[in-house]
Amino acid sequence: MSYETEQHRRLLAFDTSTATLAVALVQGGEVKQCTHDNAERNHSIKLVPAMHDMLQTEQWGEAQLDGIAVGMGPGSYTGVRIAVTAAKTIAWAWNKPVIGVSSLRALALTGTALYAASAKDRCVDADYSDKQGNFTVYPLMNARRGQVYTASFTGFHAELNTLLDHASQACSREQACKVEQEDSIRMFVDVAREVEQLLLAESNQNVLFVGETIQQQDILDELSIKFGARIQVIPCEMDAGWIGVLGQAALTRGEQSDVHRLEPNYTQVTEAEAKLNAHNAQQANN
Repeated sequence: MSYETEQHRRLLAFDTSTATLAVALVQGGEVKQCTHDNAERNHSIKLVPAMHDMLQTEQWGEAQLDGIAVGMGPGSYTGVRIAVTAAKTIAWAWNKPVIGVSSLRALALTGTALYAASAKDRCVDADYSDKQGNFTVYPLMNARRGQVYTASFTGFHAELNTLLDHASQACSREQACKVEQEDSIRMFVDVAREVEQLLLAESNQNVLFVGETIQQQDILDELSIKFGARIQVIPCEMDAGWIGVLGQAALTRGEQSDVHRLEPNYTQVTEAEAKLNAHNAQQANN
């Protein structure tokens, strides 16, 4: 796939894994239209009209689209199902490739790009413009009872500008924030303990917490008191533009999902499934 072709590819991208209904039209690395609605968590009703309005505004129809990119979770059980079901339906009806991407990775890129933009605006900030240190990003989604959906991603300060450059290839922007730990559900106190050990061991390491941070604010405040500016907290909503960039990168690598086998990433079983598994295990032991 040539760079020129990549820059002209058009994707419909969306995610409903969080309280934010996020939809975008992406051409190459540029977001042409986007909406982020969290006024009321009613994604099943709002998703299709939001997509229709954006496609109509941009004058993109079935023939103009090159693929569908969708956030597969983890996150809200119902929310993830809504997006994946819609993506499969559209991809099948319009005979378009569908690309499922990690919602947590898109959230990590959302927050990291905000951090990069803020640091660039503060051009006198030596921590950004001169420092060649590392950063680790933890995207956070509230999973209740002290738990978070999270993963971790790593990069170098010197590469942050790549995230802000729409002329960069999607794969280059994706690689500026590389996967270190895969999607999981964890107690946030365990994440905080891991971060503390990391910062004590690596003097040039910085940590970004992005996404749904407010529920963990007390623990984040404790980390900030101990490590100062080496801890950065960036509250943010999901940006569907990054769902599109991740989808673009996957298509450039020749990857796409099987429309019939695409399944949400729930990360954990539901309470009903857990009870059923426990019952089956008990029956098997009797």
